[in-house]
Amino acid sequence: MPRRNNRLIFLAITLISLTLYWSCSQPGDVLLEKSTTVISLTSERLPTPPEGMIYELWVAKTENVDTSISASDVVSMGRFSYHDATKTYFDSSGQEMANRFVLKDDIFKYSKIFVSVEDIVDVNNRPGPIMLIDDITNPQDNPIYLVFPESDTLHNATVTFNKETVSDRNRTNDGRGIWFCNYETGRDSIPDTVSLIINFTPIESDTPIYDAQCSVISTTVDTIPIVYGPDTIAYGTNLRHIRIEVEYGYCTDTIPPYQDYRQMISPVAVDNIILLDIFNQFDFNLPDYTPYGWKYKGWVVSKAVPTSAIGELTPPVWPYHTLNYNHIPGYTGGLITTGTFSRVDTVDDGNPYTLAGQKVPPFPGEDFLDATALFDSLGLSSPPNLNSDSGTAFISLEPANFTTDTTNFPLFVMLKPIDPGLSNQDMFNRTATIKGDLYWFPQITVNILERY
Repeated sequence: MPRRNNRLIFLAITLISLTLYWSCSQPGDVLLEKSTTVISLTSERLPTPPEGMIYELWVAKTENVDTSISASDVVSMGRFSYHDATKTYFDSSGQEMANRFVLKDDIFKYSKIFVSVEDIVDVNNRPGPIMLIDDITNPQDNPIYLVFPESDTLHNATVTFNKETVSDRNRTNDGRGIWFCNYETGRDSIPDTVSLIINFTPIESDTPIYDAQCSVISTTVDTIPIVYGPDTIAYGTNLRHIRIEVEYGYCTDTIPPYQDYRQMISPVAVDNIILLDIFNQFDFNLPDYTPYGWKYKGWVVSKAVPTSAIGELTPPVWPYHTLNYNHIPGYTGGLITTGTFSRVDTVDDGNPYTLAGQKVPPFPGEDFLDATALFDSLGLSSPPNLNSDSGTAFISLEPANFTTDTTNFPLFVMLKPIDPGLSNQDMFNRTATIKGDLYWFPQITVNILERY
């Protein structure tokens, strides 16, 4: 009996040992599925959201994330505001909060993590404009950095602007507009028939005339318009070529004195010189952010624009004005917009200050020339001369739920101080994202603190 008890005790100890060994040698997730994840955010160059707006942190189950994503594919981890100067986080009521967020699930069940820009009074279960995004990975193997969508394409984009003022058809009145394209001049010479001299001379003959030309039924002068492509604006007194058509009549003269008629047609022609303004874009490559809820917006901030006209600049979070360099000359002046656009290679959403009825470049931009519109909308008594004082042209990215024209959203895509002596000016790309750098676009590092 004691021998049997010893055998039972030995078997029990062996089973317990194997169970403990098996449990310890397996991943924890096999025995206990993670039900909660705690993460922290470390923000760099993240701007303070405008008044009435707030950020929201999401995770998504699907790889394809845009503003049309189904509510069933996303989970909110909470809303937060941020003060870029103090690096402090706040909740929706304005109370200071920690930079930690809790997901009531295992984060590795999801594919994407992202931050959206929301109206603070509009709480729903779907994201607004998507600002920063990355894949969900194990940070120990591949750090999670939230950056602007399609950032690699954005980093490589280029844009040129010019100061040609085109809707007044006056080449000497430049500097009162900004167009985001390249400009060059050209000329065309058209041999143009402007009139005809027609003479009829009767000649007597000794013999009857059969089937001789004796009259002209009609002379027609058709004008053919000279048409250039949509990227070309032509200046000239006569943008047409004239084509001559003469219809002849015939008769038989068999009664003396026999007469034959000779027709003399002498065209009067000139070389019509047409001056051309040619606009083009080379490899600008700004991606279309409409699916993510964003549009581009062109701006000019300048001392030539009164600050009372439309609004004031919202500066970037990076040091734009230092002792050594001023990145935004004229930043204390007035701010005026050239309009919003989704694609840089097409027209923008309107030209309210451009003179109506005239051809303009088929690209984003604006002529500040319509005196009535400038005064009624902005209180400007005269068109601003952008060559007269310091100023800067820039392109921002604007969330669809931020529609004011009185200031910009502080995401500067392209920027260039206006040089009065140059027409074409290459803009500086301000979208690089480098960890630890003071400049340019925002980035958030996501750290996974706990899974339990």
